[in-house]
Amino acid sequence: MRDRNTGARVAGVCVFATPVRVFSIPAQCRPNSGRTGRVSIDLPGPGSYHLFALPAPGSPYGAQWVGPDGGTGVQSEARRITVAAGEIKSVPAVLLDLRATITGYMVPRKGEIVGGVVGVAAPPPGAYQGARETPIDDDGAFTIDWVGPYHWPLMFRGDNLAVQWSGGVAGRAQADLVPAVVGTPEPATYRLRYGGELTVHILDGPTSAGRQLVLYNSGSGEHAGSVAIGDEATWGYLRVSGGQHVKIRCRCTGGDRWYGGSDFATATSVRVRHRDWLNLIL
Repeated sequence: MRDRNTGARVAGVCVFATPVRVFSIPAQCRPNSGRTGRVSIDLPGPGSYHLFALPAPGSPYGAQWVGPDGGTGVQSEARRITVAAGEIKSVPAVLLDLRATITGYMVPRKGEIVGGVVGVAAPPPGAYQGARETPIDDDGAFTIDWVGPYHWPLMFRGDNLAVQWSGGVAGRAQADLVPAVVGTPEPATYRLRYGGELTVHILDGPTSAGRQLVLYNSGSGEHAGSVAIGDEATWGYLRVSGGQHVKIRCRCTGGDRWYGGSDFATATSVRVRHRDWLNLIL
């Protein structure tokens, strides 16, 4: 890990590998660059990966996807690293830039201000809240001050609104990219979509408390929405970005259940329209 401008080695930065196309920030991301700036990362197995560098919240440096010759805010532009089983591979130094800021206002389509959170990554599977998400103030204002000076996709999750990316789209790959600026940026206004109305009726399955239905985009596997199912209830209601295909997981008391399958890979893909009622057998 090196400062791009001075070449000085940087300690205290968390670097983790994520499979190509998949991304969530882990809740526990401990610094793994030591005094020499060197980082060693254990991978779960052979395959192709991207690296994400996440300095501590108080660091002068910004987060980045590790690109071929510097940082980037877009995963598709990151350096792809392919490793075989048992292989040890070295990569060039990660060049860190000073942290930058994104500011803006979140406004629904009909002009009503709502609360929520904004971030650059979807929550990890099974979690409602992701790491490094920024609360949105009562007046709709938000500030993200820990990213590098690149262009980033933003994910919005507001009260009574569909989970959506900048530009009002369902997927990160299609999102409008937002510049992060070193200094004081000009706030931008983001008008969000309410999304489609999805009611899920559980025809068969456990009826105990503590259940949560989680929707994942069928293509990317990223979080697309979630709703809690109360004690003895048999249905749940949520808003979802329309036009996308999703897979549905029940985080049930007795274990996970998937609609139409036993895991994400085998679950049935369902297209969400503007107003849908799904009858599920879990």
